[in-house]
Amino acid sequence: MPILVKVIGTCNLWLFYAYFEVEGESFKEEDFIAMSRIDDSMRNQIAALLRVINFTRTFREDTLPCEIEEGLFLGSIAAANNMDALKSLNITHILTVASSLKPVHTNDFVYKVIPVFFLCFLCSIMISTIHRISTYSTLEVLMLINVLSPIVHPKVAFNGYSKTFLFLFETVLDKEDTNLSQYFDECFNFIDEAKREGGGVLVHCFVGKSRSVTIVVAYLMKKHGMSLSQALEHVRSKRPLASPNPGFIQQLKEFENSLQG
Repeated sequence: MPILVKVIGTCNLWLFYAYFEVEGESFKEEDFIAMSRIDDSMRNQIAALLRVINFTRTFREDTLPCEIEEGLFLGSIAAANNMDALKSLNITHILTVASSLKPVHTNDFVYKVIPVFFLCFLCSIMISTIHRISTYSTLEVLMLINVLSPIVHPKVAFNGYSKTFLFLFETVLDKEDTNLSQYFDECFNFIDEAKREGGGVLVHCFVGKSRSVTIVVAYLMKKHGMSLSQALEHVRSKRPLASPNPGFIQQLKEFENSLQG
């Protein structure tokens, strides 16, 4: 189904209204080539939205924890909400590397939340219910975009109409200057606690690509004496999308030096 777009300019605000099928084809910026009234700044923001649309389709399918080693799993928020998979894998503990992602199944798992601040397109869309996206065939996206600013301001609302989500996006930013290494030891202790008790632990952030990967890579380096490259290669062999941001890679390099010191 082709994407249907309606853009209305009012003063310095644009109302961007988009309908799209989750099961439909990927959308590209070229889909908006006829929208000649949009300036480059606005076009870039629309392109960012399209990346999120494509990401959402992929995200729906990323619901299974990836086993890194016995008792240690890595994944996304969708995996963290997949009760059946968590139970079947004997996961008893959940390590959440983002303060905005609130525990969902508090009566069933032991949670630890690392207070890492981050900005994400979807971090405000009622994160605890993001797994419900799989039940919606159509998403309705409403954005208020300030063309004088590169930031899409976050606001959230849930549209009660059946099979529809209504929300505003904020900009994506996995903050490279976040000091994640300060939490390494408490994360390691939490992982070891789960293993000692005969269970397993899922380490996750939103996508399961950067923050949670950094924690797992650091754990392998500490626990098994792996180098950074060895640990990262092992994690990527289990979860190919693993890719810590440059700031976290630098922290892992410093951690590697401290282990060798």
